[in-house]
Amino acid sequence: MDSTIDLIVMAGLIVTMDQGRSLITDGAVAVNDGKILAVGPRDAISQRYAALKTVGGNHAIVMPGFIDGHSHAGHGLIRTMGSDDFPAFREACRKVYMESASLDFWAAEARLSALERLKAGVTTATLYLGGGDENNRSDTPEVATTYAAAFCGVGMKLVLGIGPTRPPFPRHYTHFRGDRAQTVEVNFDRQLSVCEEVARILPGARTRVAFTAPVINPAIHRDRHFRMLCEMAQTMKDLARKYDTLLMIDGHREGTVAFANGLDILDHRTLLSHAIGLKEDEVALIAELGAVVSNNAVSASGTWDRCPLVELLAAGARVFLSSDGLAPDGGTDMFDVMRGAMRYHRSMCRNPNILPPGRALSLTTIETARALGIDHEVGSIEPGKRADIILVDTQKPHLQPSVMPLHQLLMYANASDIDTVIVDGQVMMENRQVAQQAEILSASQVECQIMLDRSGLRTSLDLPKSFWSDSYDRPVRDGLNHHDR
Repeated sequence: MDSTIDLIVMAGLIVTMDQGRSLITDGAVAVNDGKILAVGPRDAISQRYAALKTVGGNHAIVMPGFIDGHSHAGHGLIRTMGSDDFPAFREACRKVYMESASLDFWAAEARLSALERLKAGVTTATLYLGGGDENNRSDTPEVATTYAAAFCGVGMKLVLGIGPTRPPFPRHYTHFRGDRAQTVEVNFDRQLSVCEEVARILPGARTRVAFTAPVINPAIHRDRHFRMLCEMAQTMKDLARKYDTLLMIDGHREGTVAFANGLDILDHRTLLSHAIGLKEDEVALIAELGAVVSNNAVSASGTWDRCPLVELLAAGARVFLSSDGLAPDGGTDMFDVMRGAMRYHRSMCRNPNILPPGRALSLTTIETARALGIDHEVGSIEPGKRADIILVDTQKPHLQPSVMPLHQLLMYANASDIDTVIVDGQVMMENRQVAQQAEILSASQVECQIMLDRSGLRTSLDLPKSFWSDSYDRPVRDGLNHHDR
């Protein structure tokens, strides 16, 4: 016996996601001081180590925690607002985030969304601080620091994206101190200084900072603010280079990738979300430059046009799958994200053989970690990496009989099958129990009601008259860039 360690994780099957995609039957993972010490057959690990705590067993499938690479902070307390009317939802985002959200709102939403992700086996999440480039919260560093502390306090890891709104300026934000409200004007220079301040003070053991910039569509945005918009994008890329972090641009589509390249803001540290309707030359450009694409196939953008995921992979581009967040109709179940992407792209390409389950799992674990630049720490179960591990309970009717456990895991499991979640070697959920759950749910309900009263948005919760009809009685509108049309 070598030593006594913090934790041993027992498994009927370990899905390592290492380079060889090794599978270990009747395996175990030895964990100490937050890191993975060894992975191997259960007998060998048991003979070598004694542990202060043991979790798992014969019926557990052990795998790395999911990494959700694109999502939005704030959405947990406004989900379903607008009832599937995307422009109405965007307006709700603006009104809530800019005019009605106190620091208590951001803390409650952070804890609720972190809890939901934790219970879905997501151990690292990338979130934009706001719902879009019209309502980013870069007016004061307090929102970012409050959000990060609350989110990571539940046990999660966070990559927080912060950046400016699009012009015109100044933007108006309402700040709350108790019952007192004050509206302030914020220009781009102030937003830029806040971004830098957050980048200096926020990074820690479980928190990273990325920068964001508004997407520029040359077919739409050629107005009096166009030059400023281009200069803003270049400024944010310079800032990302200065702090050696990601630049994230949400809402790419045909024409925007080539234009962004002309601004010299695309490289291996640029993350392009959605990327729908791209043509062959833009696919080739992304692959050549090493930029990263977040495919959110199960979000609303997938109904407006298709992200050429298959073509991007064939070109050797870096791609990953993500949820796009908790609203207006999303969730954090990455099993659902994987299967939704598989079905979506197979249907769109009329080819049932593309995006096999194993590749889909790779695109929600190790390949997402690689895209975010954190694959040296997480994304797979290997000695030396941080112990971000989830255990799936296979003693469920839909996961039995256990004859093809890996295939059954990827094709039938869901978030509620995740029994135990470990982050940095700490057991944050066991037997689906999270210590803070009741308090988090109560606080979220309180803050949601306060927000509804402040915003005057209670009517946005009403069912539309056409809810039970064959279709909604409103025109079809393209949700992306709707505010510019």
